[in-house]
Amino acid sequence: MKCDVLVVGAGPAGSSAARAAAEAGAKTIFIDKKKEIGVPVQCAECIGKYLFPYLPFKIPKEQLIWKLDGVSFWADDITIERTGGIWSSYAINRKKFDKWLANNAVNAGAELLMNTELIDLDVRDEYNVTKATIKTPEGERQIEPKVVIAADGVDSTVLKLLGFIIDKNENCGEILSYEMKNLNIDRPKYDHVFMGDFSPGSYGYIFPKSES
Repeated sequence: MKCDVLVVGAGPAGSSAARAAAEAGAKTIFIDKKKEIGVPVQCAECIGKYLFPYLPFKIPKEQLIWKLDGVSFWADDITIERTGGIWSSYAINRKKFDKWLANNAVNAGAELLMNTELIDLDVRDEYNVTKATIKTPEGERQIEPKVVIAADGVDSTVLKLLGFIIDKNENCGEILSYEMKNLNIDRPKYDHVFMGDFSPGSYGYIFPKSES
């Protein structure tokens, strides 16, 4: 296969890049090693309202499932609350939102290959990729791209194949998240961020997605 742009990763960044490339007239392929877009959910499901004017698309109202008025910061016995402006946001359903972004790219003309993993790159000088080898359910295939976009996250296979060393101990954080239901949430119209000795150098959070 030949293409102008190969995007590795079909999360929000990859799908947005694929959409933009396809809309600009580039023959675009984007791949993801997962079998289903948006699964598992990555991180919290919240987007700042102040970002909306800068987006190249309008998010449908059905994607914005819960309006949040601000953020409450908790540290020991101190609570600071910020409301409106850059502090207001919306909770979204990342599973549906990620699929919507991928569908936008497909509707713009990009070709999506799921359950497809990048396994090798042929590279000339100056990181010029001449061929990408991918593993699909039908076996290995080759793609000849003019441009490769690495949108495959902190464990980027693209960067590893290009020889970049990622020190995750220095540059990356880890998150442990749970989605809970039927809770009695204090101030469910606010995000809550907790800092203290319970998590040195880090924080905890509650991002409500509904009243309970």
